[in-house]
Amino acid sequence: ETYSTRVSALSVTVRFLFYICMIMVGSSTAYLSRIRLRSTFWKIAQCVLSQEELLLEKELAEKTILTMMPKQFAEELMDPQVQLMFMLRQPPFTIRSMDRVSILFADIVDFTHLSSTLSAAELVGIVHEVFSMCDELVMKHKCEKISTLGDCYFCVSGCPESVPSHASNCVDMGLAVVEALEDYRSMSGHPIEMRFGVHTGSVMCGVMGSKRFKFDVWSSDVTIANRIESIGSAGRVLISSTTKNYLPSSYVYEEANISQKPSELSEMPLYYIVGKRARATAQGSSVVEWKRKIQRIDTVHQYNESDRYTPAVSSSRAPFSLPCF
Repeated sequence: ETYSTRVSALSVTVRFLFYICMIMVGSSTAYLSRIRLRSTFWKIAQCVLSQEELLLEKELAEKTILTMMPKQFAEELMDPQVQLMFMLRQPPFTIRSMDRVSILFADIVDFTHLSSTLSAAELVGIVHEVFSMCDELVMKHKCEKISTLGDCYFCVSGCPESVPSHASNCVDMGLAVVEALEDYRSMSGHPIEMRFGVHTGSVMCGVMGSKRFKFDVWSSDVTIANRIESIGSAGRVLISSTTKNYLPSSYVYEEANISQKPSELSEMPLYYIVGKRARATAQGSSVVEWKRKIQRIDTVHQYNESDRYTPAVSSSRAPFSLPCF
């Protein structure tokens, strides 16, 4: 009995220790499995977050590129083969020739006088507001912004994609800016006015270089559009005879009697846009309204602006000036 009792006690003890060992092995296995599961989950989460960050960075890069150049050239730039050509220092872009492109130049009138009467912060703020307004109207009227040159705004229509209404788009863009500036003057109190010049011709367009590149256009017709803008009147859209030939009959214009013309424009008839007919059969009330606006603009332009800016520039601060083109 004593022996059997000892054997039974030993058996119970062995079984107890076996169960304890099994419990410890199971607990450690479950603990390690839970750690591996959490580690796998964390790695998957990091992978998903990394993918989201890459998508956000890609989207931001695409939006940034689209602000620098048209969609066609942006898609070409984001092509892997083009990026490889960048790494090999080979020019990936091609310069394209485009016909029937309308070019619009808009310049702030009396910008030198504004720079001498306003502080640098005020002047830059005004230019920013005016050009931001132009950026919104460019998209609305299906034009392509090229650049800003000091106080000059430069955009085209019909490039890099040909559109049949390129001349109308640029003229409508100029008329819309004239109307928007009228509201801006009434709200801000600053007598900001712009001249507008539109010409139609052929251009070379594309992206050049490998660093800080941007979309640009070049041709003698671009220079002509700039010259037309420089001799125009404040608050009026001056167009060339070439642009006039591409406009529909709904536009009303009058011949511009400009005595002093640059050599490039000496033999070219120029016209001021008076307005746009409400219907093709008659001059609607919109033309009358535009004539009234032109009269008000001429009245404002003849006003002595030196009386509006009473504060003089202090001797301790030199007048600020941006480059004028």
